Amino acid sequence: MTALPISALRHVPAKLRSLSGFEHLFWAVDKVNGFNFAIAVSFRGSVAPARWRAAFAAVQKRHPFLNVAVNEDDPLAPFFASGAGLPISLAFQRRTSCIDWQRVMESEIAQLFDLSTAPLLRAVVLEDDASCDLVITAHHAVIDGIGVVAVIRDLLAALAGHALAALPVPPSAEHRAAQIRAANQWSVPEDAAEPAPWQADEAQPRNRTFVSRNRKGKCAITALRLSPDETARLLGYARRERTTIGAVLAAAAAEALRDLSPELKESDLRLTTALDARPYLSNQDDFVLSVISPRAIVSYPVANLFATARAIKSQIAPYQCFDAIEATFARVGAVLAQKFDAGTIVNLLSQGFGCDLLISNLKTVEFPALTGGLVAEAVWGPSVLVGIEGEHTIGSATFGGALHLVYSSFTPLPGFLEAVHEKLANACSAS
Repeated sequence: MTALPISALRHVPAKLRSLSGFEHLFWAVDKVNGFNFAIAVSFRGSVAPARWRAAFAAVQKRHPFLNVAVNEDDPLAPFFASGAGLPISLAFQRRTSCIDWQRVMESEIAQLFDLSTAPLLRAVVLEDDASCDLVITAHHAVIDGIGVVAVIRDLLAALAGHALAALPVPPSAEHRAAQIRAANQWSVPEDAAEPAPWQADEAQPRNRTFVSRNRKGKCAITALRLSPDETARLLGYARRERTTIGAVLAAAAAEALRDLSPELKESDLRLTTALDARPYLSNQDDFVLSVISPRAIVSYPVANLFATARAIKSQIAPYQCFDAIEATFARVGAVLAQKFDAGTIVNLLSQGFGCDLLISNLKTVEFPALTGGLVAEAVWGPSVLVGIEGEHTIGSATFGGALHLVYSSFTPLPGFLEAVHEKLANACSAS
């Protein structure tokens, strides 16, 4: 018998682990609406394509989840499986404008991943003679925005010639929570088995109905950068008003949404915000999905902007602790235990968790001072849409002392970011 060469052997994927509750939830969203998201970084300088490819190869070797697919043989129990070792897709384009990355991001978010084929992350580099933009797009069940920032940080280290140590397969955020609970012998919160957090409660606006978008068209993306001086004044005013810059941004965005949407002018608005769970789970080094999405209601009639910001902060605050994060994981798990198909899960999500506005804040992003031909100048994103009809998202990041805003929507409002900017400026001037 003649032995087949190794190259002719079929790759047999190995199961790495099952999808956790939130990973399963985000997988279901992808099956119905698609669930890509993207982050961009603008640089001064450029490097040769071969160096980019080598750096991406080093980062992919470091992170096991950059070589995973999702096995869907049992659609009620998908799991992460090892990939065939294919490289991260990396495309190069000529940069003709400082906003070219926005058009690329729109296209990349619209292009769905084949979940059966790893990796579930890809990149585009746009270059001109003096600068470049890096756009990274990922499937949200595999990674979140803070995780992509960690990947970019490792990528820059590789470009600077630093060796990257390989990491183990990351446990899920839910597994981390279970380990913490066991180690501290804490009791399970009494409400851990309550209905999922997207089901109706007394705080939910009663005059709004939300439905799934079902993959309609391509989103539109715009961006705006506040100056470092504006950002510093905004931060100072927020602190003096006993709130946060994220809550002030959410309040300004809610006001702008009412002004520009006649049908929402006198409505209570539902707002959600992506909360990074890592500080509460001791998994700051993991780039695995580690988020929950607390909600707030911006009531009508409106208060002044800082009063609204304080109300938003107070509604989100109860979620900012280990017990609340663990309880949220448990509620999602309880719903998934009912073995709903993806369409039913997304329908429940749309009806109970649909929002008018999503704020996703990367907070302050920092990269180490590394040589390698590039100097980071801006961080944009994340651009992410859950797939709810009529939703609007602002992704924010503070980099170099400046607040960067990215607006994404399938039903964009012209001038939305400019209106948000004006409200922030007016509030700071009047405070």
